[in-house]
Amino acid sequence: MDMDKYFIGLASILIIGLIYVISIYNKVIKLKNIIPENRSNIEILRKKKEYLITKIVAIVDSYVLHEKGTTENVSFYFGRGEP
Repeated sequence: MDMDKYFIGLASILIIGLIYVISIYNKVIKLKNIIPENRSNIEILRKKKEYLITKIVAIVDSYVLHEKGTTENVSFYFGRGEP
């Protein structure tokens, strides 16, 4: 009788260990599959950021041209003494 309890205890410990190892393996595989997806998301965000930066630079350039023209007009009219 004591040997049966010993084998049942040993079998249950082995089964619990096997379940633990399988769960760890599944977590590792899940993380391994997530890495390419995250890299793809990072690349998409980088391209979006690059696009937005070029748009901002174009907006700032057009604003600089506008301000340059306004400043020149103000200087011209104040220099002539006209209101």
